[in-house]
Amino acid sequence: DDLHPDLRGRVRRIPGCGLGPTAVHDTSHGTFIAGLIGAVSGNAIGTTGLDWKTDLLDVRVMNGSSGSTSDIADGIRCAASNGADIITLSFVQSGTDLSPLLEDAIAEARAAGVLIIAAAGNDGDARQRYPAAGTGVLSVGAINETLAIAPFSNRGTWIDIMAPGVRLLSLGSGASSGVRLGQGTSFAAPLVAATASLLKAQFPYFDA
Repeated sequence: DDLHPDLRGRVRRIPGCGLGPTAVHDTSHGTFIAGLIGAVSGNAIGTTGLDWKTDLLDVRVMNGSSGSTSDIADGIRCAASNGADIITLSFVQSGTDLSPLLEDAIAEARAAGVLIIAAAGNDGDARQRYPAAGTGVLSVGAINETLAIAPFSNRGTWIDIMAPGVRLLSLGSGASSGVRLGQGTSFAAPLVAATASLLKAQFPYFDA
């Protein structure tokens, strides 16, 4: 929801890149993630993102909680070809193997120098979920307020890093343009992405 007062003027879209904006923000999933990464600082509205000066590129590839593999792959390629340094994937694919379409798109983005970050999933077990478990993808699980693994978070040696994922405050969407609480590895991943964005700003010569 790029009309949220804490995101207004912060979100860039590329015509033809992804499915385009929608007037229906039924889950506010993307709005919540955008707020965690880059909600405006110092305006006494909503919250503040971890990197409130970052450039946010919105590439919508899903309708609510469902999406097609080809749309997601096209979105990854489009983001990479339009200057994205970091791509956050806050979803898990069904099945036990990474789709070849996604694998190819991720490989192309990595070859272009993009850091790919993905949520490890919320099954509460050690089974590998994709795209997080894919080659070269930075996989992110969730911890709670005591720094223990959140009960819902996937875990195991295939996960690269854990980040806060419980009782996070970020932006809601729609008429309220307010804030809400959320939890999940979907929201731990963008905190890692925002941290990477801060590192990239400080050390622009660092590669992915």
